[in-house]
Amino acid sequence: MTEVQNERNKRFKNLAEKRTQKILDTLDLIANLSVRNNYDYSEEEVNEMFGAIENKTSEVKKLFVKQKAEKTEFKFSDK
Repeated sequence: MTEVQNERNKRFKNLAEKRTQKILDTLDLIANLSVRNNYDYSEEEVNEMFGAIENKTSEVKKLFVKQKAEKTEFKFSDK
């Protein structure tokens, strides 16, 4: 890994850790909503909420997978 790549990877890891932790903390807050003594909700509402979270997670993950794809190189076979 070159020095530039190493620095870019450090920046990625730093930001990814912070942003992922924010998401995990927010999911903990959402988990607090599950306490039936404090909140009233339907199964439909729960499915709608988690459907939105899962859809967005899937969209974002596709961006990472897409960028990882390497370019295919074409060459004629030797005959």
